[in-house]
Amino acid sequence: MAERSDGRLDTGTGVAGGPGAGVTPRGAEGPAAATPGTAVEPSAASRGTAVDPAAVTPGTAVEPADRAGGAQAPGDAPASGVNAPASAGDAPASGVNAPASAGDAPRWQAAVARRTGETDVRLTLNLRGSGRAELEFPVPFLRHMLHLFAVHGRFDLTVQADGDVDVDDHHLVEDIGLCLGKALHQALGDKRGIRRYGERHTPMDETLARAVIDLSGRPAFVLHANIPAQRVGTFPTELVREFFKSFANEGRMALHLAVLYGEDSHHMIEALFKATAAALREATSPDGDAVPSSKGVLE
Repeated sequence: MAERSDGRLDTGTGVAGGPGAGVTPRGAEGPAAATPGTAVEPSAASRGTAVDPAAVTPGTAVEPADRAGGAQAPGDAPASGVNAPASAGDAPASGVNAPASAGDAPRWQAAVARRTGETDVRLTLNLRGSGRAELEFPVPFLRHMLHLFAVHGRFDLTVQADGDVDVDDHHLVEDIGLCLGKALHQALGDKRGIRRYGERHTPMDETLARAVIDLSGRPAFVLHANIPAQRVGTFPTELVREFFKSFANEGRMALHLAVLYGEDSHHMIEALFKATAAALREATSPDGDAVPSSKGVLE
């Protein structure tokens, strides 16, 4: 249950204008193998701890190592291999990790790396997955929401990230949304053979949320929600808007979200993530073999 405050937060509406869980931790549980559709979180994901990019079994999250045990410090050079963040001068890797161009047919999966002075994010997305999530970053509530996103969209999603959460969660939440949108855009290529549009109403107990998506190639974002609590656990609820705005911008989609009614802040946010995942699953589902536009392109 979310901790409520007397203040009310109206996230209002926003229009995109620029680029941009695992299970909630339950004490001292260690990493365990997970069946498809589940994710296991670190038992002690301390805020600000960097992640050791070790190989993992699908469906399993890795326990963050202590610095003395070899975890990557912020100043360390990135590890070699697929998990190393790409620099601006790097040539794209072959296969799934190579960025898609506008003329490429959809390949349904992509990998994105982003490293700045504030965050370090490595993310993979498979739109034709089974709902598996491997999530390692120090924002527990967002881990919970992205686990739900993967399960209800039937996407395979991995995120290894760290950032300046000693300041606040804003930069890391925003950049994870940005990387997720960028991976979606790359995975869809020229969007040939997809439905393009998706819509879903999703209840969560007393709450009803709606998500409508157009994978148009033009970013736009609108959110109508009156979330009563300023925080859910340690998570500032104003960051819900920042996450989805970054996702819509880099995913180059029109994303319209609304909480039609509800009382519990946790339920409202959860319903928004579930509705978005289900609407995106519909929008990316197969439909013919043409680009779904009278113009012949979606960009």
